[in-house]
Amino acid sequence: MAVLHDNEEMLKEKTIEAAVKAVREDGAHAVIFGCTCMCTVQEAVAEGLKKQGIDIPVIEPYRAALYDAIACVLQGVSHSKYAYCLHFTISLVYLVHRGPYSVIFY
Repeated sequence: MAVLHDNEEMLKEKTIEAAVKAVREDGAHAVIFGCTCMCTVQEAVAEGLKKQGIDIPVIEPYRAALYDAIACVLQGVSHSKYAYCLHFTISLVYLVHRGPYSVIFY
């Protein structure tokens, strides 16, 4: 990984190779990066795939999360009050901070 981290051109090449293999061998319909450190190659990977006749979304997680949050705000929606109710959250925080391993959870 250190070799790819230090060489952006190699990172682009290897990522395009892996994406092409995922599409052709596994039938992938999208590429989702597992780390925000790859945001610098998102456009290059999308272009590299298109040059090989593959037109699928190449999703960078930070940008996707940011736009999802913006969309929620603009629509006036939030998390489920049933799944993430205030009482449960308060109880969970209380138990975590009162337990013998409270430092680990900070």
